[in-house]
Amino acid sequence: KGGAEKGGAEKGSLGVGSAAGAGPASGTATPQREDEEGAPAKSPGRLAGKRSDQPGKGFLTIQAEPYASATVDGKGWGDTPITHKEIPAGKHTVVLRYLELEHVCNVTVEPGAEAKCTHGFPVEE
Repeated sequence: KGGAEKGGAEKGSLGVGSAAGAGPASGTATPQREDEEGAPAKSPGRLAGKRSDQPGKGFLTIQAEPYASATVDGKGWGDTPITHKEIPAGKHTVVLRYLELEHVCNVTVEPGAEAKCTHGFPVEE
């Protein structure tokens, strides 16, 4: 029984049937469902709070001296300066190219906020 109870508890968290069958039929079934739905909701709720930020929108400004061709996450964005362009919140990779030179910025865009990638390429005089 000890092994079955442990197994039942583990399986109970995955399947309502085994947990509901373990206790009184009607009195325990509803709270267990709430607990099973509520307990995962608490942990993902914290994660969901962080995840819900990422689908939001933020802004990205990219500047380079003298100028550069910019790609964000592999997609061409054109030449700098690029100011206050809307982008999904989250982590992004910006690649700046000037002549044969390249610079990479890893930025994190927060919802409603603006991230910046700036770089000065050496210029021969």
